[in-house]
Amino acid sequence: MKAQLTLATLALSLITTTVFAASSSAPFPLVGEAKDSQVQQQPIAPLAEGGYERTPGAQRIQLAEDGYDRTPGAQRIQLAEDGSDRTPGSQRIQLVEGGYERTPGAQRVQLAADGYDRTPGAQRVQLAADGYDRTPGAQRVQLAADGYDRTPGAQRVQLAEGGSDRLIKQRGRTA
Repeated sequence: MKAQLTLATLALSLITTTVFAASSSAPFPLVGEAKDSQVQQQPIAPLAEGGYERTPGAQRIQLAEDGYDRTPGAQRIQLAEDGSDRTPGSQRIQLVEGGYERTPGAQRVQLAADGYDRTPGAQRVQLAADGYDRTPGAQRVQLAADGYDRTPGAQRVQLAEGGSDRLIKQRGRTA
């Protein structure tokens, strides 16, 4: 009887151990349990932690902090702050402030102010003022006034009157 009782106790303990024991594919081994060589733990990538997101290559990207965005190469890019945009090479580009736009090479280009357009070489070009157009070399060209067009050399050319073009010199006779 003692042998049967010992045998029953041994069988019961083996059944209890196999039923309540954790499987070997559990993510974390139990205390005292041998680690399975096939189980690999994946690193956890934190999302939205302090305004950051970590990419799989362990690069940290800063998102939307004070109008800036940080690229993986530690370049800081300024976004939409005071009408400016900063490029990675720390060049500042001024956007739509006072009718001007500043290029990375520090050239100032005036846009649509008082009928003028300023080129990067500081030449002023007058656009559509009193029927005239001023060229960069300070020549004044009259456009469409009384059927005439004035050339830069002060010659007057009559357009489409009587089916002909007439050239009139400034000091002289009609050709």
